[in-house]
Amino acid sequence: MRRRVFVTGAGGVGGVNFTRALRVSPIEFFIVGSDYNPYYINFPFCDVVYRQPRHDSPEYIPFIVSTVKKHDIEFLHPQPEVDAETIAYNREKIPCKTLLPPKETFRRGRDKYFTYLA
Repeated sequence: MRRRVFVTGAGGVGGVNFTRALRVSPIEFFIVGSDYNPYYINFPFCDVVYRQPRHDSPEYIPFIVSTVKKHDIEFLHPQPEVDAETIAYNREKIPCKTLLPPKETFRRGRDKYFTYLA
């Protein structure tokens, strides 16, 4: 049985490296990839590709949810950091597993003064 994975930002360096790693694994994967950049959506390591809305678009989370449901995705791997942060803040809306820190961690990481106080 092929494991079903969704990779956002799949055309960037991190996404390409992640999908390549999945392809050399002894486990078989069905990989759905998406990217905002129209020049990056031709990456070869995905079974299905989509051009995604920007992470700050009101259509971003509905796109993620509908893609997860449409392809019966088991695991969501967001790239780059802005996608990961948006997904972390909306994790309860997304019906699959992901491996992200709590949203508070993203806030702390971006707030230098808060980090200094901690």
